[in-house]
Amino acid sequence: MRCLFCKKDSSATKSIEHIIPESLGNSTFVLPIGYVCDKCNNYFAREVEKPFLDQFDMRLLRFHEAVPNKKKKIPRITGMFASTPVIIHKDLINGEIVTGIDISPDLFHKIADTTDEMQLVVPALVESHLPKQGAITSRFLAKIALEALAERLKGPDGGLDYLIDHQQLDLIRNHARMGTTKEWPCNIRRIYETDAQWQFSNSGDETSQVIHECDFLFPNIDEK
Repeated sequence: MRCLFCKKDSSATKSIEHIIPESLGNSTFVLPIGYVCDKCNNYFAREVEKPFLDQFDMRLLRFHEAVPNKKKKIPRITGMFASTPVIIHKDLINGEIVTGIDISPDLFHKIADTTDEMQLVVPALVESHLPKQGAITSRFLAKIALEALAERLKGPDGGLDYLIDHQQLDLIRNHARMGTTKEWPCNIRRIYETDAQWQFSNSGDETSQVIHECDFLFPNIDEK
């Protein structure tokens, strides 16, 4: 096998490739072992996915929606308690989400020595909190796009070889892997309300949220 990105032999690969990161709740939308070599897999995790997920807006979104990373950790954010900056965290304990704050000994004594009501101020998730346009986001989307196409074409009929050898895909391939195109515009908009929920089955009234999804749009092309 050859890697979808570097085109080198990937027969010794040990890891599957998550098309959308595990830290966005994805455990099933993956490519088989060998479609992306371990070197490229590790590079994307370190140089593309992590910077995207570390953006303030993404950390805030994942905090409010309690989306853990693959180590089951939810991002921490900075808020204010008793007019003092504090770290606010959410933890998964026995399947329940528990919210807490880290406070210093000085703040602890300040709280203990007063009867005044203390307020915890948490940064709100507002409409303007969307991923920033730029190289980080466009490379993140380019990586997902090419891998999602590989997932669509996977199988014994040469779909992977077609994607690897198709020179017209080298531009998006190299942008994802090496950032060769500095300005690659991408369109970002909110499709669903943050707290929108759907009923995905007929068994009871249980609802779920959509954490991630992707698809391809095929426009009609005039043969002429």
